[in-house]
Amino acid sequence: MNFQPTVDVVIPTYERPLKYSFQSEMLFDAIKSVLNQTYPVNSIFVVADGKSPSAKKIVKKFSDDKIIFLETGEKKGGGSARNVGIRASKSDFVAFLDDDDIWRSDKIEKQVFFLSKNRKKDMAFCFTQVKSEEKRFSNSSK
Repeated sequence: MNFQPTVDVVIPTYERPLKYSFQSEMLFDAIKSVLNQTYPVNSIFVVADGKSPSAKKIVKKFSDDKIIFLETGEKKGGGSARNVGIRASKSDFVAFLDDDDIWRSDKIEKQVFFLSKNRKKDMAFCFTQVKSEEKRFSNSSK
């Protein structure tokens, strides 16, 4: 029998100012990039640092039971939001994704493969290379 490790994803978020329309799309795109992974994800914990009605609306757009919205109640920082997600997780691995980032579709698959082959202790950490691509948005009011 082959053991297939389980993976949960934690996406910390906060109430972004909606000065630009693309800022409300960032969390949506981040979640979509997790749902498009080639490796199955058990749960996606979107954790608002404080309260975030706009993030809650974005999560509801997906109508997917694997996406779980949590709030810390008061603003304590991204680390605290990540810890809430870690405590909620029941999987073998937890992956972190910032709300303004997206993943390549094979990111989790490659990391799980690497960790499964190289894990020798109870705790393991894996970091992947970052590729920065900025979207250019035009100001339609000009």
